Amino acid sequence: MLAKTRQADQTIPPIPVRLRPATTTAIGTTAFFRNRPLFQTLLEELAATGLKKCSILFHACSIGAEVYSLLIQYLIGGFNHQFDLQCFAVDKEPGFLAFAAQGVFPGEIEEGMTRAERRYFQPVPEGLKISEELQARTSFLAPCDFTQFQPRRTYTVVVLLNALLYVPSHKQAQALDQIACYNTSFLAVTGFHPDQIKA
Repeated sequence: MLAKTRQADQTIPPIPVRLRPATTTAIGTTAFFRNRPLFQTLLEELAATGLKKCSILFHACSIGAEVYSLLIQYLIGGFNHQFDLQCFAVDKEPGFLAFAAQGVFPGEIEEGMTRAERRYFQPVPEGLKISEELQARTSFLAPCDFTQFQPRRTYTVVVLLNALLYVPSHKQAQALDQIACYNTSFLAVTGFHPDQIKA
């Protein structure tokens, strides 16, 4: 019985390691692989559309952990054989974007990864660097708040996780109305005020 329990525990993903990026003007909270179920569902829904090319815009991307996490799940899950995916990411903090584009993270993030996820990082003196394959699928845009973003194109998916919590409730609907103008298929959003945003 003990052996079976241990074997079952191995299928449970490790707990993500929280990161607290900071600049002179902002402090963030993020983690790699903290949204595995959400991203798995999103990737499955994209595959079900039959689209051969998809694009995802991440608003309030912080230092890029969510962007790279989704791309790793995309590759591990074999979704790259079903559709091509390019990610775009933006944040209002220039320092966060520069860190994300560099793609080097503290070594302790490895504790929150599965063996398959670790394959997309390589050791460097500063910690762990994401693979070139991930960097090639990611474009970081000029710094901008999601409430002021003026797109030059449309995106198959727009991801906005928790950032709405920092916007006054009366402005949340306006922000989502703006996003609807450049979002063609799915919107992944968390952390909104239910008295303002209705399903």
